[in-house]
Amino acid sequence: MPFVRGLPCSHLGQSVDPTKRSINLALSHRGLSALAAIGVKDAVLKECIRMPCRAIHDLEGRITTQQYGVGDQAIWSASRSLLNRVVLERCEEPGTGIRIFFDHGLRSVDADGTAVFEDAATNTTRTVRAALVIGADGAYSAVRTSMLRISRMSFSREYIKHGYKELNMPPITPGSFPMPTPNALHIWPRHDFMMIALPNPDCTFTCTLFLPWGILEHLDATPSAVRPFFERYFPDALKHIPELEAQFAANPSSALVMTKSDPWNVGDKALLIGDAAHSVVPFYGQGANAAFEDCLVFSETLDAVGGDLSKAVTTFAAARKPAGDALAKLSLDNYVEMRHKTASAAFLLRKRVEALLHALMPGTWIPQYSMVSFTRIPYDEVLTRAARQECILDWATAGAVAGAVAGLGYWAVKSGAAARAGAAAADLLRKWRK
Repeated sequence: MPFVRGLPCSHLGQSVDPTKRSINLALSHRGLSALAAIGVKDAVLKECIRMPCRAIHDLEGRITTQQYGVGDQAIWSASRSLLNRVVLERCEEPGTGIRIFFDHGLRSVDADGTAVFEDAATNTTRTVRAALVIGADGAYSAVRTSMLRISRMSFSREYIKHGYKELNMPPITPGSFPMPTPNALHIWPRHDFMMIALPNPDCTFTCTLFLPWGILEHLDATPSAVRPFFERYFPDALKHIPELEAQFAANPSSALVMTKSDPWNVGDKALLIGDAAHSVVPFYGQGANAAFEDCLVFSETLDAVGGDLSKAVTTFAAARKPAGDALAKLSLDNYVEMRHKTASAAFLLRKRVEALLHALMPGTWIPQYSMVSFTRIPYDEVLTRAARQECILDWATAGAVAGAVAGLGYWAVKSGAAARAGAAAADLLRKWRK
């Protein structure tokens, strides 16, 4: 593991350790704002795929699209290795004052900011006395482990009941994507589970299958069951995944973990950011975005307190933690939306009503997804505003349904088709209540 000025950071490339693997990233406004602040946004976007919409696949292989935002709003498919490469290259530029050391594992951090690293190449240690140690070393943070030892920090780790496995769709021919609508995040919602696919610049799709652990472990243990499972639930995707059984066996099944830490700091000498402070499940595509925004918010906080590092650490940690906790809830809730609600007629009706409200009141009414992905409204404020809007949306959607039912009643009176109208109205109400 490298460290920058004695601070742990991510390793270049993707880990083969299933506890440290990462699915493709969906960059949005928060992450892009941080990348812009260090001058690498344009370099990153040159190697990303723009995704202005979802592409929803039903069991028959039909695809419908759902716009994420309005106008030119979009999220971007990016690989972690791309981000690591571009950011490390920026760190290595002359004049940054950054020194990078690879293959140094963290042994310990003390309350006075002393960090001890072990050089894997020489089996020697390197001790750094830092003004501040920042733990940006992921959900299984070594910095956090030391902080738990030297302070009264509370920590929780929760694994959800679903895991994931990555698969790959190669191009049909060089330069040709295997599926239509390449500029989209593809979703196969199957109520209790789902698969997603993100496009890559080499015209491949990286697929991620999210399943309850019971099903995932059964498929891992029973290779002959993998193809029938895909034939039943993902028939249109199956034809684009060559050597399915071999891919399934070769790629490890990985856990989905949420962690919380309280506080994020030990005085003004050690601070957690990103997954080390608040790892979340990936269903809002905000893990990397939130981590990048942590860096940006800390920089902004440092500016706001006139460069006082001690004050910046404590101010940032106290102010940012509620946002991290709120993101955990937002991310887990969005799994239900992705795997179940996106295929619902009632969900689409609510989205249309919400889009209308946003068009009528763009400065007042912002859909939850837009607040999360296309603004920098703090996540905890998003949660509060979204709950308030949800109540209003219930009434607005009920009004739309009532209007539709009234219209059916008027048509029934005019046409004498009361029985059919009653059945249609009942069906409409049932769908809305779902």
